[in-house]
Amino acid sequence: MTDTGHMTAASYRAMLEKQTQIKNKRRRNEDLLCMAFNVHLREYFPPTPGILIYTHIANEGRDGREGSKLKKMGVEPGFFDYIFLVPHWTIEMEAKVDGADYSTSQKTHILYIRDMPGKLHGKFYSVREGHHMLIGYGVHPIKPCTLFREPSYLTMADKRVLANDFFAPPRKP
Repeated sequence: MTDTGHMTAASYRAMLEKQTQIKNKRRRNEDLLCMAFNVHLREYFPPTPGILIYTHIANEGRDGREGSKLKKMGVEPGFFDYIFLVPHWTIEMEAKVDGADYSTSQKTHILYIRDMPGKLHGKFYSVREGHHMLIGYGVHPIKPCTLFREPSYLTMADKRVLANDFFAPPRKP
């Protein structure tokens, strides 16, 4: 900073460099989250013909040249990281780290899809959140995941009532 309170060229460059480092670190962390989530998906939510297919959309350019190439290929900003196709609806999920929010282009994309029938969207900050988000949208894992078992908040009396209801013979209508 100068005596007049203006930023010098050197301090401006330093500030830009720090912002770039933070952005690159966040990008690397998001890449790691996507890789971990993909491993989890392959284990617990494998693609199943007629039931579930999904893909990761790599729609971010690493530099101007690659971004220009992707744009010429028809890649649009704002699409989420994952697109899941399930019978009768589509789920779009975005991986975020460090409390990041949707980008401006993603917020615009949400406005476009908000009123479309059969479109669901959300963001997750961990593999656990992504796992539970899919279950909340009605996509169930092929096997129980003991890594993310939710704690039970039921009392013993509640558990007895549920057990009695479960093992009771079916009621006649």
